[in-house]
Amino acid sequence: MTEDLLERQRRVLGDDHPDTLRAAANLAVDLAASGEVEAARALGEDTLERQRRVLGEDHPNTLRTAGILNELRGDA
Repeated sequence: MTEDLLERQRRVLGDDHPDTLRAAANLAVDLAASGEVEAARALGEDTLERQRRVLGEDHPNTLRTAGILNELRGDA
């Protein structure tokens, strides 16, 4: 369901819309929880790069995604 939501938001809102970026970060969490850590990491890194550009380094969503990536990388 999260994948479908992300696909629809990308199509309607665009890849860099804040709602799309939030859905992508949520999907990364879901992928990691289902054991797809590499896919989660790749999606998380792309999402973080976009959030930094669109929302800025200090936006709460950017910081949340950075924290998720740290956990996925084992940096936490």
